[in-house]
Amino acid sequence: MNLGANGWMRACWPAMAAAAMVLCGCVQNAPYRTTAGICGTANCETGSIERHTTQADPSIKYLLGIVEFDDQGAKHIPAQMDALFDRLKAESKDQDLCIVVFVHGWEHNGKYDDTNVEDFRKLLESLALTENQLQPGMRNQPRKAVGIYASWRGQSLDAGWLSTVTFWNRKDAAERVAKGSIRELLGRARALRDTLDRTTWEGTLLPAGASPGAGQNLRSTRLLTIGHSFGGLIVYSALAQYYTDRAAAAAMAVELGNAKEEDKMIPAYGDLVVIVNPAVEATSWQPIQEIVKDRRGAQFARWQKPVFVEVTSTADLATGIAFPLGRSFSTVSENFVDGKERREAQIAVGHYEPFVTHDLTKPQAAGVPSPSNGTPARRLVLAECDAQARFDADWRRDGYLLPGWTRQYLGGATLSHRANAFDPNNPFWIVRTDKSLIAGHSDIHEPAFVDFVRELYEDLQLDASTCAAIGQPALSGATSRVSASPAARRP
Repeated sequence: MNLGANGWMRACWPAMAAAAMVLCGCVQNAPYRTTAGICGTANCETGSIERHTTQADPSIKYLLGIVEFDDQGAKHIPAQMDALFDRLKAESKDQDLCIVVFVHGWEHNGKYDDTNVEDFRKLLESLALTENQLQPGMRNQPRKAVGIYASWRGQSLDAGWLSTVTFWNRKDAAERVAKGSIRELLGRARALRDTLDRTTWEGTLLPAGASPGAGQNLRSTRLLTIGHSFGGLIVYSALAQYYTDRAAAAAMAVELGNAKEEDKMIPAYGDLVVIVNPAVEATSWQPIQEIVKDRRGAQFARWQKPVFVEVTSTADLATGIAFPLGRSFSTVSENFVDGKERREAQIAVGHYEPFVTHDLTKPQAAGVPSPSNGTPARRLVLAECDAQARFDADWRRDGYLLPGWTRQYLGGATLSHRANAFDPNNPFWIVRTDKSLIAGHSDIHEPAFVDFVRELYEDLQLDASTCAAIGQPALSGATSRVSASPAARRP
């Protein structure tokens, strides 16, 4: 029987994985959080919802909820998701929420001491501290930081370097998970955010887009979604149609003429989606890229926010070498119209040069305000407001970004727009970085990179009124804060 290259790959990888299992043992396809609800043990090993206080200020609290999925994408324990959203609804009665969804990747899971879980707690603690400095809501309460950790069997072998043989097996599992109940999780998180934001503190649910009446005050809950590695694949696969539809609708409004600003605006899923080192073929990005590539300047809405940010490191060997090598075998039997199409099918989107829109470069020396070097939260927010104001003055004209902008984040990283690539107002960012910020496929915990993600998200909520309320007026209501040298300023 002639299996061909594709058949050989599918046959050999399971055999190699099976051999490793015999030698080392298989990680269970079962939940780690067996109690649905608030944890009842000292370290929350089994509870699906963790309650924490920040080390800097015990009065500031945050939540972390875990929802686990099996290899087919079904919920291990359906009550986990129900208990989580019941808790979020209860928490939202007296305060707005800052919700962060994280979908982990290869070789991780929902164990209490998994390194992704531990680092997610650190991010939530940082957000909880900075949220406490923002303008309080109508109930005189800042947003409460809430994390949702979507867990699946990213680690199927606990076998050290031998676990690398599971890369393609876990990619297949991730693609199944992306089609399963995680879509319910993402949908419920967005629905909670959107419904709360259409509700006034006085209890009135407004029609979509309607303004509150006299004496009515809208709520303000936020949602950030992050996916790493195969978790990035899961997030993008689940949300790709949403973004394609919104980008196409905005483009059609422009083509038909007389489009209003709200018609040209491409809305986010929640507030922002960030995926890091995703194992996603460039062909999967092609539909969105085709829609936005020729739009320029005023064809985008003024003050268009970034809605989707993909970050890939040149030091990621899993997506940079293993991925195209494996795809070169698995696509042998597929037909392509030309070499360009074949290349797009074989390379991960973040490594495909024609799609890259921005560069994220080496951080500067320590000393700038940052949670990682102990900067108090209030000083941090004031510094972010100042950076936002300077960016607006340097790099925006009449609400539109200028080509080639450069922004130095407080944690030290520098983000630069590729002036000759896509229009700077394009809200879909494909960002290239290097080992100084992401040293490998799973090394996403460099403080400067974590600060970049945190600040990118907080850009979306710092406006003139918020900054003025804490003592530092911003120059405008911009949604990105970019610092530039005077020599680089545009006329």
